[in-house]
Amino acid sequence: MGTLTPADYQALATTVDAQVATIVAECKHEPEANANLHPIVAELLAGAEAMQGKSVSKPVAGALHTVQAVNRYGQYFDHPEWQALR
Repeated sequence: MGTLTPADYQALATTVDAQVATIVAECKHEPEANANLHPIVAELLAGAEAMQGKSVSKPVAGALHTVQAVNRYGQYFDHPEWQALR
């Protein structure tokens, strides 16, 4: 909706980066699951970079890209308590 401030985008990007670091550190999936997870992780990082102003994309596009990456998770993984973002 375009209501986040530059500081909000920075904070969100920092959170995404921290969560990705945790995912990578704790990753103990089978090769097939890793093959599905790694592109999602890459998309999350790309979204975070855009939110931080480190790419040609605008921060709002980075936030949308991040939401889409999170929602793709549900296409590949059966995580009982996980819910897509709206």
